[in-house]
Amino acid sequence: MHPRVLTSCPRALLVASVLAALPALHADTRIGAGRAVVDEIVADSTTLAPVRAPIPFADFRYAHVDADENVTFIADDPYLVGKPQAARTHGIYRSSSATGELECIVGPDTDLPGGGRASWIRGLQSDRSALVFHAVVETPVAPGAPEKTTPARIDALFAWNRATGLVRLAAVGQVAPGGGRFKKIGYGALDDETIVFSALDTLGRPALFATTPTASSLWRLVAATTDATPADGQLAAPADGLSLFWFQPWLRDGALAFGALDGAGRESVWFAPLNDTLQSDGKPVASLPAASRLPLADLPVPEGVVLNYVETTSTSRGWIAFNAGHVANPDRRGYGGAMVRRGQPDYEGVFLFKEGRCINIVDTETGIPGLENVRFTNFDFWTTCDQGRVVFVAGGPDGFRGVYLYDAAREALYSIATTGDLVDGLRPVDFEVGSRPLVGERCAIVVKFAPGQRLAGGIYLATLHRTATRPLTR
Repeated sequence: MHPRVLTSCPRALLVASVLAALPALHADTRIGAGRAVVDEIVADSTTLAPVRAPIPFADFRYAHVDADENVTFIADDPYLVGKPQAARTHGIYRSSSATGELECIVGPDTDLPGGGRASWIRGLQSDRSALVFHAVVETPVAPGAPEKTTPARIDALFAWNRATGLVRLAAVGQVAPGGGRFKKIGYGALDDETIVFSALDTLGRPALFATTPTASSLWRLVAATTDATPADGQLAAPADGLSLFWFQPWLRDGALAFGALDGAGRESVWFAPLNDTLQSDGKPVASLPAASRLPLADLPVPEGVVLNYVETTSTSRGWIAFNAGHVANPDRRGYGGAMVRRGQPDYEGVFLFKEGRCINIVDTETGIPGLENVRFTNFDFWTTCDQGRVVFVAGGPDGFRGVYLYDAAREALYSIATTGDLVDGLRPVDFEVGSRPLVGERCAIVVKFAPGQRLAGGIYLATLHRTATRPLTR
């Protein structure tokens, strides 16, 4: 396989659009004068998956890029491409920036620790060369079992790095710290030597748990409790307790961020500097003070808007970014002890917070740059923060989709790619980013094309703030 960067590759060029003016509601945000150029192909639907019987990939999800510009992603989700394709290629892959080689980290034939193989992989997060992911683990039917016996399936959380390989961190049925057993396992967040995840135990109690990449210890970090004296190694909840956690916690640069519903029914974003509270044994001893709480009711939103959900929070060196909005029927049943938003929001915005100041970057009252009298309608699950820079995917009427970057240092919003552009000579219909899509001036994006075109989709790298173009390369 050739290296990904091959300047003689005769690929089409994309120059992402330069944004037009935003409405006065967002006076803190000006228009970026630079451009982003999608200039490198990581993999596409002509790329052969490095599996036992190689066939081309059909779909891509959650692209992450590390400091060396290696890109890690999930391929061929069975619910998107169908089980026959997924049975051959669904897994986690990594592309080397140095060689262009693709490595299969977890594939359909990978035997997982604790038994079984992954039938569905989600919730990928990476940190440097390590990663954490959630999987539905399927155990094959034993020989001699009754004819209609179906494979056993459980949810589990795994970690991987080059030194230790795959490690199972937690699974449904496992004894949970604090009592009971895990009934549901949510997605995990990884930062150096700590992993945090949401879960629900058999007693119906949601909590955030923490562990290490080798599963050497496991403890309840934040519980939905009003106990004045928390258990050993547990961060105390506020006086009115926490009843549910939003879907995905975030851990980066020694800081934890998560969304939660308290005992009084108020949604808030919470954040805690774990680097200050983790002791030598890896357990926290400090409480979670009220000063670490950002109530949704305090966010800068248009008059009359009442926020009732917050999606994935992300944090980086004191900055916290997240989506929040109002939807008619938020799903409070939860997943892995966490809530998720269902349906089209009545109002939604992307927010950035630091040191007491919260910026409403963009919301569903913001006009879509380059389109006259058309507003954004929603923002995707991942709103990812890299220090003061935020990457997100936004939607609009008539199938409009776009990837955007907000830069707090410049107080400017930039377009990376939209459905009004060409990528690789084709018109895209959708985009996706992972939890860590940005390194330096490079951003990894998943691009999906309409059925019947020569490509179904691919993973691309864009260079930010470029003023000149160059050929799209492998």
